[in-house]
Amino acid sequence: MAILKLLLHGIFGLTCSSLVYKMKIKEEIDIPKLYKEFDNSILKGLAKK
Repeated sequence: MAILKLLLHGIFGLTCSSLVYKMKIKEEIDIPKLYKEFDNSILKGLAKK
């Protein structure tokens, strides 16, 4: 259960930081594109392990 919570906190943190970054650089927030970027970063992280 603790590992799941840790994973969920990481997902939430990455999502929030991505949104804040895109708002800061005034880039259009495209949800499907953001999801793909997030999905790719998770897959890259898992591939390293």
